[in-house]
Amino acid sequence: MESYVFGLIGFVLLVVFIVLGIPIAFAGALVGTIGLFVIGGPGVAIHFLGSLPYSEVSFYAYTALPLYILMGEFAYHGGYASGVYRTGQAWLGKLPGGMAIATVIGGAGFGAVCGASVASSAVLAKVCVPEMEKLGYDKSLSAGTVAACANLSSMIPPSGLMIVYSIFTEQSLGKLFIAGILPGILLTILFSIMIFVRVRVNPSLAPSAAELISWRKRFISLKHGLGIFLIGGVVLGGIYLGIFTPTESGAAGAFLALILTSVTRGLSWESFKNVLLSALKTTVMVLFIIVGIMVFTQFLTLSRVPIVVSEFLADLPVPPFLIICCILAFYLFLGMFFDAISMIALTIPVLFPTILSLGYDPIWFGILAVLMCEIGLITPPVGVNCYVVSGVLNNVSLEEVFKGVFPFVIMNLIAIVILLAFPKIVLFLPNLMAR
Repeated sequence: MESYVFGLIGFVLLVVFIVLGIPIAFAGALVGTIGLFVIGGPGVAIHFLGSLPYSEVSFYAYTALPLYILMGEFAYHGGYASGVYRTGQAWLGKLPGGMAIATVIGGAGFGAVCGASVASSAVLAKVCVPEMEKLGYDKSLSAGTVAACANLSSMIPPSGLMIVYSIFTEQSLGKLFIAGILPGILLTILFSIMIFVRVRVNPSLAPSAAELISWRKRFISLKHGLGIFLIGGVVLGGIYLGIFTPTESGAAGAFLALILTSVTRGLSWESFKNVLLSALKTTVMVLFIIVGIMVFTQFLTLSRVPIVVSEFLADLPVPPFLIICCILAFYLFLGMFFDAISMIALTIPVLFPTILSLGYDPIWFGILAVLMCEIGLITPPVGVNCYVVSGVLNNVSLEEVFKGVFPFVIMNLIAIVILLAFPKIVLFLPNLMAR
């Protein structure tokens, strides 16, 4: 039997284990270990199992992961999401659907300091939905807006998904971060336009705010978003101008978030310990996933599955553009069953050689892959963001949340089409970065 057949059997077995509820880190390590024994024998298996856990996570560049997670934890504790939301509320509240649009702006702003969409879902649900309910906003619209715009945390840097993609593909994390800025702005604009049009057509979805905010109050409200602007400016500006490496930028951002949170929110010793513990747990979880999947990846490499799949797809008598569309459609299907990190970890080792062989830019594809994973976070039956929002809001059912996010799924797909047609939207800023 050809070695790649064992690899394909292992891939199917891994999917089955994940569907059965086994964590992807342990499922990947188990299947990978069995595969290494079958293909390489005990000597090869013991060699990889003895070296991989350390060698795969001991790189200096990986220190960016806990730093950005820590920055997000401080931002969560510092209430930066509510600050940006209040600023957006003051400026946009009188527009049709203005409070929902302000939520989108708040989600985008919070995404600049928090790279986890699930955390953004919980924070924005607590902050934004009660305010919209007071004004009589439709429950599906308000809950769907929160679940969808929380995904901007995965696109607008720093992004946890981009860090994982960078680890598996060895691409520049700085370029990935900068590449996500314009697509993130594009999504923010598309979401806002869609809300505006829907409410304009059906005003009952979102009654207009009664209070007219003066220009003086609007300018004063900018102070609420100052923390986000400072941290985001340091992190992204430092990377773009070449002042910081991504790791150094994460350290600077985490330190600034600590200082600002301590000054504005009175960070106690107990809450400081909770922040560190939460960041540690998240970091360890992601590193376990990386180690487990790397064991599985070594098995796939020995079985030649990535090479066989790459050669098969590259030799198909169809245009490369059609192949990339099929790959993205495959991500859309996977998003119905897997969480975002699992999708990246599961598919990139197999599909990335194909992307390179077809001549596509790996940074561009990384942004598309992250965007497809975002869609998976709001589509049933998994739709983690929707479960979080429904869990936080006791008076909104899961069905109402899924109903509310459907128009945003359409906007995400439109963004995919735009980025496919105009890849320079992704690559423009990375190509201008300081070397």
